Amino acid sequence: MVTINLPPLPERAEDIPLFIDVFIKEFNRIHHKNVQTVSSEALAVLSRYYCPGNVRELKNSLESMVITAQGQEIKKSDIPDYILEARGPIRGPKLLPAGIPLEEAEKELIKNTLAAIQGNRTEAA
Repeated sequence: MVTINLPPLPERAEDIPLFIDVFIKEFNRIHHKNVQTVSSEALAVLSRYYCPGNVRELKNSLESMVITAQGQEIKKSDIPDYILEARGPIRGPKLLPAGIPLEEAEKELIKNTLAAIQGNRTEAA
């Protein structure tokens, strides 16, 4: 017996564009659509999404986006609200390096917070 340890999708954000491409092709065939790409803005949202349901949730969400997409591109407006409004753990390093100056640590935390909430400074404050 061989055991393969595969980390959950939230720990493999770099795999999300690959999954998106595969799922778009599959759903184009099933639903007779012609979606070719995902806008950079939509891809950024999907790549930041924590995806607690893992690959299955991403797949189900993409099916709905392919079905509702107008034209050949999935846009941010095609993304379900629960993904757009999601607040989850921030992707990226879990810990700051030991010995980092407090000023640098504060800058890094602010930068990560702004990234997680799409740059909304009022909400970050």
